[in-house]
Amino acid sequence: MTRRAAARTLGLGLGLGLALAVAGCAGPATTAPTAGGPAPASSVGEAHESEVPAGVDEPDDRPVLAFADLSQDERRALVRLPASESGAAGACGPADVRAELRFDDAAAGHRYGTITLTGAADEPCRLQGYPGLGARGAWGHPFTPQVAQVPFGPGFQHGEEAMVATDLSLGPGRTAVVRLEWTGALGGAESEPLGDLVLQLQADQAPLRVAGADDAASDIGAFSTLRVGPFSLAP
Repeated sequence: MTRRAAARTLGLGLGLGLALAVAGCAGPATTAPTAGGPAPASSVGEAHESEVPAGVDEPDDRPVLAFADLSQDERRALVRLPASESGAAGACGPADVRAELRFDDAAAGHRYGTITLTGAADEPCRLQGYPGLGARGAWGHPFTPQVAQVPFGPGFQHGEEAMVATDLSLGPGRTAVVRLEWTGALGGAESEPLGDLVLQLQADQAPLRVAGADDAASDIGAFSTLRVGPFSLAP
């Protein structure tokens, strides 16, 4: 299947908007200032031909391993844009958090959802900065979407980068959120369906699988545009 190049423009539109206010908020997760501030947001554009898997969007006879059966290196290879932070003391790892995507809204070719992160460890751990993101198709091909980290605030408003507070303590059973927008070259009936959406908590870690994404975001395709916000307090 040929790619629809006209639908792959990464329109970030990072204007000044509502800041994400978290200092002093009472909520399921707690927040504290980060020494030196968070790392800046990053992005990755349209994939070069050399990055696109051969036969993408075409089923073949290869067995497709479940995400749980992939090696750590195979999971890391699915991350299209790495997390903004690495090596933070007390950082949450993939075994410390459960992630699930909820569909929120759609408008003019844009889809919006919220990834809820629930603490699953016995002790609190930290979430900091922007997560990394990637995806794999149900036929086993790594997707190569355009991905951007965007300072989304509540309601998917664009906040000011310098105002994003991103040091959260996630205790057992407590929740935080990541806001996700997908648009551009959305998948269709003849495209490879989404199999796994993966979220990387720290750049030096393997990602975890986001539960429910294959239903809530089933139209994410191999060349979609994804915009992901920072770790934030749950509303």
